[in-house]
Amino acid sequence: MFLFFCLTIHSSHLKKSGKKKARELFSQADKLKIAQPEFNHPGNMTWFITIQANGMITEYKWGDANNSVPNEIEDLYDQLNTIVK
Repeated sequence: MFLFFCLTIHSSHLKKSGKKKARELFSQADKLKIAQPEFNHPGNMTWFITIQANGMITEYKWGDANNSVPNEIEDLYDQLNTIVK
């Protein structure tokens, strides 16, 4: 897994989180893509997840106060954010 810096072209390899945890996160992302194929409600402050797999890119953007983010997206974001801290 990699962390990409939005304002630059740089990326860094994330610390090793273990195969089991990585499998769980990828499985959760796959389930999310089936249940919620897209979510595009950016706001003034926008949070996002970009998943790139099998040549396809899936993006979830949220921040619009009028559209609450689905729990599944927020849960995945929180788990991924825990790894990068």
